[in-house]
Amino acid sequence: MTTVRVPAGWPATEEEARAVQDELRAEVVRDEPGPPPGTGRVTGVDVAYDDERDVVVAAAVVLDAASLDVVAEATAVGRISFPYVPGLLAFREIPTVLAALDALPGEPGLVVCDGYGLAHPRRFGLASHLGVLTGLPTIGVAKNPFTFTYATRPTSAGPPHRCSPATRRSAAPCAPARASNRSSCPSDTG
Repeated sequence: MTTVRVPAGWPATEEEARAVQDELRAEVVRDEPGPPPGTGRVTGVDVAYDDERDVVVAAAVVLDAASLDVVAEATAVGRISFPYVPGLLAFREIPTVLAALDALPGEPGLVVCDGYGLAHPRRFGLASHLGVLTGLPTIGVAKNPFTFTYATRPTSAGPPHRCSPATRRSAAPCAPARASNRSSCPSDTG
């Protein structure tokens, strides 16, 4: 297991974290094809928290994409690097997830994140963030729908739009949910 410290210069406020998202969003690769199905490696990453001890643990498990056999696994533990703020989950998880990925004996291939990517309110959730930082293909898959209300009215007429799984595919201003090979979708809690 790898022990992780909060990186120097890591955002400490919501404003700083949102500025990082805004700066890095343009680096998301959306139009590059992913690996062919059943080839290479697929790595799942997830985290668990012990809030009483201020600890986060990340795990990375690598599967052979053809056989689905486990070929490697790694864990990392560190201090929680950011408070829980909806939409900024990546800042809580990425330092420890990066350490778990770095502890793997080989390349992870396609990374499946427990979080969202492009359908995030700022179009830069956990999967997008991880893909930009690592250059790895990423896909975000979340357990819970991310529902939010825009703080400002969209340019089209009408009341502020509420985005949810039911409306995200058709109603502006939510973008359609699409997977990409670098940083992905559906919405993100982080």
